[in-house]
Amino acid sequence: MDLSKFSNLKKVLGRIEVSRTQLTNLSFMGNLESLIVDINQNYGHLSIHDNPNLKFLGRNSLKKITPTDQSFNLIIVDNHPEFCLNTQEAQIFADISAVFHNEDKIYICPELTRTDGVKVCKIDNLDEGCHHVVGDVIIDENNEMDVWKFENVTHIYGNLVIRDTKELVDLSFLSSLGSVPPFPYISYIHFIEIRDNSQEIFKVQRDCLLIQAKTKTTIKYNGMGCSKLPGKKRNSVGSIYDYYDEDSSNVHFSLKYLCVCQLLIMFFIYK
Repeated sequence: MDLSKFSNLKKVLGRIEVSRTQLTNLSFMGNLESLIVDINQNYGHLSIHDNPNLKFLGRNSLKKITPTDQSFNLIIVDNHPEFCLNTQEAQIFADISAVFHNEDKIYICPELTRTDGVKVCKIDNLDEGCHHVVGDVIIDENNEMDVWKFENVTHIYGNLVIRDTKELVDLSFLSSLGSVPPFPYISYIHFIEIRDNSQEIFKVQRDCLLIQAKTKTTIKYNGMGCSKLPGKKRNSVGSIYDYYDEDSSNVHFSLKYLCVCQLLIMFFIYK
């Protein structure tokens, strides 16, 4: 089959399915930049299955997938046993919280060099210049003094566990972190685990919710969700964070205190 006609393809309106081929990669769509799917079609917006020789996608050009609200469904199953995603491909799926429907494990490709020049490190070779980290990150009393190395990390492709630390008091070292997609990926409930630390990492609900929303990943703090933490900021009147609804993953705001402040300001202006 002549696939050269796809080489200039830059935008697709609809779903993509690649199945039952002998392809080794999808580089013939190497210029595809945008995929816009129908949100009313809730399964298999990108479906890649039953391709026994397919080892990787080879589509680093893809920059935008719409919608971006956890409505994108991805099926990658029954391809070559060594099938993998590179970090650029994994990143775009992670950033839109794509929903994987697969039973096969999906790995990160061993070649970590990116075309955009962003530095990728394996967890055992982490340094302060890394922005993407591949591997499970376990922070405990043996390495908690080295958490500064994570200050520039935006993505962790693996599990994140913070446990049994002695001196760690907050997660400010993760201020750049935007996503924690689990790899090797297989469909299961994924969460960031924080437990059995000597200090209180999260003192109030707000601190937990901010990390949870930022990383798009559920947090389990000492076996509980963020909603079990105190809801109001300590020693503060009128925190705008009132409560959190974990079912809808939305932070609800109360504006009553803001309104009071606004009225007070107006009173002093016109007095």
